[in-house]
Amino acid sequence: MKKLLALLLLSPLLVSEEVEYPIELTCEVAANIYHINFDKDSESWIKRISGSRQITPGLNSEKLVIRKFKVTEDEILIESQRDGALRSIITTIRINRYTLGFYGVRDGQCFKGFKEYTGKQI
Repeated sequence: MKKLLALLLLSPLLVSEEVEYPIELTCEVAANIYHINFDKDSESWIKRISGSRQITPGLNSEKLVIRKFKVTEDEILIESQRDGALRSIITTIRINRYTLGFYGVRDGQCFKGFKEYTGKQI
């Protein structure tokens, strides 16, 4: 009985945590708001839904494909893109899986899901 109890207590440590796709995030970075969709089996993308075009040149309201991303134990890593407008704003982006902090050329904060912004603050 003691062995069974010990096994049950240790079993969560033996099972690796699976990532559930798609991962949908809303990220507030400087004066911009982005929706980011990570999908294992289909297209992953980033879309600026509000903000300054001067901060993100070339990234308008169109979805840009994320060609390569990696989910590690601690973070989601978007590596630099080789072509297109995304290359001009992304060298490397890291999103902390614990705090959802956004770290790149500019830092910000992400939230789970696609947040809707309905009212202006001022």
